[in-house]
Amino acid sequence: MTLRRSVRATVMVALGIALLLGPATTAASAMPHLHSDDGQRAAQADDSAPAAPTGLQASYDPAAQSTTVSWDPNTEPDLAGYRLYRRLAESEEWTLVSGATPLTATFTTDPLPPTGDVYAYAVRAVDQAGNESEGSYDWYIETPDTSPPSVPADLTARGTTAGNTVRWHASSDHVDHYEVWAAPAGGQDLDGPDEVRGTAYTDPRAPQDVAVTYTVEAVDTSGQRSGVSAAVNATRPAPGTAPKPSALRARHDGNGVLISWDGHSGDMGQSYRVYAQYPDPYAWSLLATSYPRNGEVRIPEAGGLFYVVSVDDESRESAPVYVGAY
Repeated sequence: MTLRRSVRATVMVALGIALLLGPATTAASAMPHLHSDDGQRAAQADDSAPAAPTGLQASYDPAAQSTTVSWDPNTEPDLAGYRLYRRLAESEEWTLVSGATPLTATFTTDPLPPTGDVYAYAVRAVDQAGNESEGSYDWYIETPDTSPPSVPADLTARGTTAGNTVRWHASSDHVDHYEVWAAPAGGQDLDGPDEVRGTAYTDPRAPQDVAVTYTVEAVDTSGQRSGVSAAVNATRPAPGTAPKPSALRARHDGNGVLISWDGHSGDMGQSYRVYAQYPDPYAWSLLATSYPRNGEVRIPEAGGLFYVVSVDDESRESAPVYVGAY
C-alpha cells in the first residue's frame, strides 16, 4: 500500500512540472542538440574564389583614343563584380584600371594614348567576401602611333683629341634613331646629319680648335620627328705636349680586359686616360686614369675598342692611341 502511494505521488509531481512549464519546454526538448563545431562551420568565412571570366574581347577606337573591353558574365550567386587589369606587352606587372569598386557590368572603356604601344588586358571576378578569381586569358591591343617623340633634352658636349662627344636624355615614344647635326658655330651642316641609335655620339670629323654647334632630333618608328633640340657647342682641342703612349697592349685576363703600355722616361708626374666605346657604342667614354708607375689598368668589361692618351702638366691630352680586345 505504501509503494503504490509513492509511485502515484511521483507521477503527479511529473505531471505538475509539465503543466507548469507548458508546451515550450516540451518543444525545446524535442530539438536536436547543436554541437559547438557545427557553429564554427556556420560562422566560417567564404574562402572560395569565383571562376575566371571567359569571353574576353577588346577593341581600340583611334578617334576616342580608348579601348572597349567586354566579357561573359559569371554565374556565382555571391558575385560582387569584376576588376579589369592592363599591362604593357613587354612587362609582367599588371595595373588595376577599373578602380577600387568592382565593376557590375560586363564591359567598360579604358583611355589609351595613340603611342604605338602594345597592351594586354585581363579581367578577374570578385565575390562579396573579397575573393578574386584567376585572370581571364590575355587580350592584346596595339595602339596606332600618331604622337611624335619628345624633343631630346639636356644636351652636353665635350671636346677631346679623339673628337667632340655629345650626350642627351632619351626621347619618349618608340624612338627608332636620332639625327645629330653638326656645323661650325654660326654656320650650317652642309653634308646632313649622322644617324645614331643611342643617346651619345662622338664626332670624329670635328676640326681642331674650331667651335662646332650640335643639335639632335629624334625620329620614331613611324617616321615622325620630334623637332630640333637646343644647341650645344664643343671644340676639339689640338694635342698637348705629352708624348703618346707606346707599345699599347690589351688582353683578356679572366677579370676583364687588361690594358698596358710603356711609360716614358722622365715623365713620372704624367698621367694617362683610358677611353672606351662603352656603355654607348657611338661615343667614347672616360673609364679610368692611370700613372706611369704601373702603366696599366684593368677594365671590367667583356671587350671592345679602347684608346689611351697621355696628359701633360696643363691637363692637355695627347693624340689617341687605339687598341682592341675582342
